[in-house]
Amino acid sequence: MSIEKLAVDLQKLIDEKMNAFSFLGKKAKEQAKRLEKTHQEMSAILHELKPVESLIKAQHPEKAELFDALLGYKDEK
Repeated sequence: MSIEKLAVDLQKLIDEKMNAFSFLGKKAKEQAKRLEKTHQEMSAILHELKPVESLIKAQHPEKAELFDALLGYKDEK
């Protein structure tokens, strides 16, 4: 088999992998947008509950770190 033929075959494999990579990249970007929207919605809910934050954290201590992150999330935007 010639080097030229091997190079053509290799390029086909590279193109297939890059197409798959690009497809997954587009899916990841779409999922990131949905996740961003979900975080915004969750953050808005927590900001509404801010006056009773200590009560919520006491009732759901396993989520306290998440609550803090989401409360800070809206402050960053």
